[in-house]
Amino acid sequence: MCPATKVTNVMHRPPLIQHSTENIEKFVFVVLAIAFVTYARFVVLVISDITNYLGIACFTVRKRDANGVWRSAVPMTTSEKRV
Repeated sequence: MCPATKVTNVMHRPPLIQHSTENIEKFVFVVLAIAFVTYARFVVLVISDITNYLGIACFTVRKRDANGVWRSAVPMTTSEKRV
């Protein structure tokens, strides 16, 4: 047998993930979920940094008051009010 075609087990133990196609499928979906959550967190942090730097509100819920002016839907406490 040619050494290039011979498959050797480096760690001298059976593989954990590639033992069956079911394990491979589970591993791929877990890694995909972790990547999605990580990317979503990154996007939220970047958008929050940009909106804080520019002084605009992106992730806020607002409604119009009786005069047609946009106001926060949640009343701010005294510690949150801007000076």
